[in-house]
Amino acid sequence: MVFGVGRAADGAALSGQLAALASAQLPLGPGLRALAAEVPGRSLRKALVQLANRLEAGLSPAEALDATLALPAHFRGAMEAGLKTGRLGGVLTEFAALERQRLDLNRRIWASLRYPCILFFTGLAVFLVYLFLIAPGFARVLGEFGIQPSAVTTVAIWTAQHGLGGMVATAALGIVGVIVLRAATRRGWAAAFWNWLPLLGPLWRFQDLSEFSYWMALLVGQELPLPEALRLAAGGLHAQYVGEAARRAARRIEEGAALADALREEKTFAPTLVALVGPAATGSLAEGFRTAAAMFTQRADAQAQRLRWLALPVTSLVVLALVGFMLMGLFVPLIQLIQMLS
Repeated sequence: MVFGVGRAADGAALSGQLAALASAQLPLGPGLRALAAEVPGRSLRKALVQLANRLEAGLSPAEALDATLALPAHFRGAMEAGLKTGRLGGVLTEFAALERQRLDLNRRIWASLRYPCILFFTGLAVFLVYLFLIAPGFARVLGEFGIQPSAVTTVAIWTAQHGLGGMVATAALGIVGVIVLRAATRRGWAAAFWNWLPLLGPLWRFQDLSEFSYWMALLVGQELPLPEALRLAAGGLHAQYVGEAARRAARRIEEGAALADALREEKTFAPTLVALVGPAATGSLAEGFRTAAAMFTQRADAQAQRLRWLALPVTSLVVLALVGFMLMGLFVPLIQLIQMLS
């Protein structure tokens, strides 16, 4: 799926600074060491220092990169692609631009979800206060007057008295399930689960396909062999399930399959992408991938717009349902009490 906004910003900034160093043909070792003093993440800082030490010890950039295992996979893939093509500065510049694009989309997604989340959790907090504090006391008052609580109040009281353990267990299982799925995200069935979620699934899938297409446009434009371009693109992707599909496609091409056929066999790649890079496509292969990247980016933006317009109304309906439950539990018995007293 989508990596954190803070880490995305760090990755984009780091890539841009490295691109500036490489483009200026400055020594990478001292530059990496200087950057390591500025990055906030301890693991990334340590990885950059190790990379600088190995470069200064006389290893080639490719050897130093192979020996430094702590670098994020997508960042390592970008550097490998830059070293392979001989355009480290240019590749890292495009990588930084892609990271900023992902960051902007992630920010728009979170901006779309911020107010619905605040509304939902505020409504949920009020509902829990009613469930565990108000409803039991209200039922005791009704019992003193000999009034039978309404069905809604009875359900609320039973849940408060007997359902707390079940609610806690359900919440714990849900949290564990989300953690497990997120840890396995972008792999196999977990990727299929996330990518077919309503609204969010298509958005993530379009974003992943856009990133893959941008990488392929960059690498194919350097006239790399297709299997090598696919493997280098796979190394630079956040979405591991797309990278795995790209590596399988690379093996199929080495066995003699055409690019369009190899991509078509992988359900990960959309038919529109296959059509844009197939034999019937006009223009160069790099142009086809770049057109596909722009198309998937537009689709992701459109999906983010739908999410923004639908999230707040849907959340409002859920909160209204909770409020309606509380009002029925309170006012139906109150009406009975007023009728009895009158």
